[in-house]
Amino acid sequence: MPESAHRDSVQEEIFSSITHGLGAIVGAGALLYFFFKADKLFLVKSLTLILFGFSFLFLFLFSTLFHSLSFTKARKVFQILDHSAIYVFIAATYTPFLLLVVGGPIGWIIFASLWVITILGVIYKSLFLGKFSKLSLTLYLAMGWCAILVIGPLALGLSPVGLTLLIAGGLFYTFGAMIYSWRSLKFNHGLWHLFVLAGSLCHLFSLLTI
Repeated sequence: MPESAHRDSVQEEIFSSITHGLGAIVGAGALLYFFFKADKLFLVKSLTLILFGFSFLFLFLFSTLFHSLSFTKARKVFQILDHSAIYVFIAATYTPFLLLVVGGPIGWIIFASLWVITILGVIYKSLFLGKFSKLSLTLYLAMGWCAILVIGPLALGLSPVGLTLLIAGGLFYTFGAMIYSWRSLKFNHGLWHLFVLAGSLCHLFSLLTI
């Protein structure tokens, strides 16, 4: 997950590893579910959901490995993978909503824009890890809330439950970012992880309503 200005304690790293380890298990289950459902879905829906499943798994897996290996030489490699996976996960989460629910030129334009930002974000994390951390967190949130641009089509295309879960997911991420920014709070990083997991689950269940 995003950069911290300080190094977490061993206990905090263990807590962070456990919280996102649970997410990796959920991600593996979701990916398997989407694979088993693939033959019953049309191609675009199947591919976008499988993409989401892979990104869900890798986001939480890389985060778990980063925190588990935080005091080893492998830290930097997994930190790059961890932070890069956030960009991929945001874009992959939006992809089914944009292509299956929004559609049309606006859906494809936002879809393409998010993936261009994702590619640039991965390059940025690979070259400038640890720099401009506030900008990085702001960009994550801005990408996450770009759904506001298409809230009309989403409201029309999603069921009330699906729309509520989509919005709830965004709120979990946003409140979690506030907890993460509370540097003096012990275990703030692990608590942020719980909000990320809650937001991810909301979006997973929202996708299941499509």
